[in-house]
Amino acid sequence: MTGLEDQVRETAKMSKAKIPLPILIFAMALLFPSCTSDSNSPAKDALKSLRKIQAATQVGITRNEYRQLVMDAQADVNECEAKLPDGELKTRIVKIMKLYSKAESVWTEVIRQEDTLGAKDEELLETVWAIASKGVDEISELVD
Repeated sequence: MTGLEDQVRETAKMSKAKIPLPILIFAMALLFPSCTSDSNSPAKDALKSLRKIQAATQVGITRNEYRQLVMDAQADVNECEAKLPDGELKTRIVKIMKLYSKAESVWTEVIRQEDTLGAKDEELLETVWAIASKGVDEISELVD
């Protein structure tokens, strides 16, 4: 039995009114939407954040904007990692986040040392972003 079913049965036992079970289930779903939420919801949230990074790297972004997107995405990926069972989807999401995060670290270190990105540095970032972008597209197929 699911958590929602348990709640519905308990509520039905406590209720003196004879409410038909389908109506009670519907009412509980309205009152407690988190109980009926999609089990892939954490993955969808993480994917949405990864797609934001993907889009930003496709059109151009400053290092500070990129850093903020990576931090925001990391929070969603952490939530996903905590809630999803082990498996291919979880593994892929975490690996792609690591790629985006590593790119942020490299970008920050290059700027710290050289104050600007050289052509080789830009090429490296674009390669990492292309690999990560392909991974985001693959995850989309698993989640959507």
